[in-house]
Amino acid sequence: MPASPPTLVNRDRSTVLSPWVALAWIPLTMLAYVTRSPAFVTAPDINGATFLLMGQSLLDGGVPYRDAWDHKGPLLYLLDAIGLALGGRWGVWAIDGLLLGCAVGLLFDAARRSGGRWVGLFAVLLSLASLDTIADFGNKTESYALVFHAAAIWAFCCMPSRSRWSAVIIGVSIAGCFWLRPNNAGPPGVAAMLLMAMEWRRGGVRAAVRCLLLGFVAFAGFTVVVLGLTTGTRGLVDMYDAYVVFNLDYSEHASWADRFDALAQGFHRVGLSAWLAVGAWLCIAVVVLRGGARPGRGFGAITRRLCLISLCALPIALASSSISGYAWRHYFLTWLPAVAITGACGAVVVLDRISRIDSPRRAAASRAAIAGMAAVLLITWNISAHDAYVRIANESARWERTAAELAPQVRGRKRLLVWGNDPRVNVYFDVPPCGRFAYIYPLLQASFVRDDMVNQLGQAIDQTRPLIIDTGSSTSTTPPLDSVARREWRPRRDNWAVTPRLAALMTHIDRTYRPIAQIESEGWVIYAPIDDTPSTNGSMSW
Repeated sequence: MPASPPTLVNRDRSTVLSPWVALAWIPLTMLAYVTRSPAFVTAPDINGATFLLMGQSLLDGGVPYRDAWDHKGPLLYLLDAIGLALGGRWGVWAIDGLLLGCAVGLLFDAARRSGGRWVGLFAVLLSLASLDTIADFGNKTESYALVFHAAAIWAFCCMPSRSRWSAVIIGVSIAGCFWLRPNNAGPPGVAAMLLMAMEWRRGGVRAAVRCLLLGFVAFAGFTVVVLGLTTGTRGLVDMYDAYVVFNLDYSEHASWADRFDALAQGFHRVGLSAWLAVGAWLCIAVVVLRGGARPGRGFGAITRRLCLISLCALPIALASSSISGYAWRHYFLTWLPAVAITGACGAVVVLDRISRIDSPRRAAASRAAIAGMAAVLLITWNISAHDAYVRIANESARWERTAAELAPQVRGRKRLLVWGNDPRVNVYFDVPPCGRFAYIYPLLQASFVRDDMVNQLGQAIDQTRPLIIDTGSSTSTTPPLDSVARREWRPRRDNWAVTPRLAALMTHIDRTYRPIAQIESEGWVIYAPIDDTPSTNGSMSW
């Protein structure tokens, strides 16, 4: 009987130089990510501007949530503060790109150890193919979380058996994701559960408990450092209110239809690479169910672990990004590690099966598989790059027009309140916001806002007398300050409303402020205190 053909994955690939191979991806990834740098992005987007303001508040000695309000995790503000201290917006971009490069390097190393360098390259290209479409303007909680996802996957798949460091790395990864945004922690949590299950099977309950304790200690240690450097004990109550209460309320009102729509939007934005990952997931599931990934069936330990984490991490990543019911582009960044590793694992499985067929058909099948994967990458990358180029160019040009209209009124001001949700104005003109609220969205979430929060904003307005830019209108998410136009405003969300206390504040502003200009390109109205007499500009009209 002729011997069966050798498989492509009968052993795991590993070299002592693998860390250096992985690190080589950092400068290459940062080079690809340069389109998110200040050289191309005139001003950060709305979310990025908010995070920069929070980071700057931390540098100025403020306490996040207490002195400046936002509802993301404190680790994000700490990273922004470090970046601002190192080099302003360039420093923030460098940290973002560096961590993204580390994530890509770890994914490459995990895939390379399983299927070789070409499979590792495929994983890298698959993770980067849709990046331009969903990265927005950079500096997002989800982009920083990628390195923790990749570290958890790498630690589970590539660390030696019984290594205590795997539990430590996964514990830190869960903490890093959680303190960026809670639902970012899904895939690292999957790695933790799989690791404990393997320890249970290998060494019983004692081994599983030891693994759990190591992971918890790592999680707790990372948490203590992050909270100690950001909120300390002074901002814990405010952090709980903004980071827990607000976010739960924010997601609670989403319907299942909203969540499924968000999931569908994810497949639309991530593109063919997401569909390829789903196809790879199905191939892996068939192989695992048929026992093809068991020891002695041609797969090494790394490949078997890669199969397990791919099967579990991809559905968790898809679900966790859609749980809030919103479909912002950057939410789907958390798909990339799971998509990359699942696609790479599927490639290993497909190439292994091809290696088992008759020789005359083997070469044709290999060429067809490689051509199909290359086509998916090229199509996705072309669509992604074109989409990003158009969006960044259009948004930058639009912002420059708006900034030119704003400049005569905003420059030289000591305080600036954006009535709505666009703190880019504060960041671009380097004018601090009024009080702890750089935007008023939390004050419109009627099931969350309290009268004391509205009072804080009112007191800050009376004390600092800021210039107010009203970005609201009768058709926007934010109600306009003008009392006549406000009568026609209808909230777009069921849980959004103008509470009686907020209505009183708006009436107070209407009595103590007067419109001085209108930004024609955006329809924004600029208000100044009645006793304030700023210079006017002929290009602006009211």
